[in-house]
Amino acid sequence: MDWLIKEKFISHSGQELNWKVECDALTDNEIDVFAYLIGRKFQGCDIQKIVSIPRGGDRLALALHKYIPLKVESKTILIVDDVFTTGKSMEEAIGRLWTNNETCVRGAVMFARSKPFSWVYSVFNFIDF
Repeated sequence: MDWLIKEKFISHSGQELNWKVECDALTDNEIDVFAYLIGRKFQGCDIQKIVSIPRGGDRLALALHKYIPLKVESKTILIVDDVFTTGKSMEEAIGRLWTNNETCVRGAVMFARSKPFSWVYSVFNFIDF
């Protein structure tokens, strides 16, 4: 299975797109490399909890636990997903997780198809025309 595919599909946000990043095709080792890179970015940050956006972020979230030690006393939640397209999934997750103004939410994705929000880190950025 290829990880980059030229085909039409409907994104989570309902957008019709002409190409797809198929993260299910990535090996566990490749996911581990992304987790390592994201872990380096958040090195020194106190993260209380890593939250996956199902299903795309599930493998990444599991791999991140190896690189990001959790700190119970922290107020920061890290939301992870595989691909950032419009940010709708991230916004929905914040709506479920942000309980008060003291909670800090950060985000991380392996790929971004558009410019991610300022609080979301992306390992690779694609510009979709």
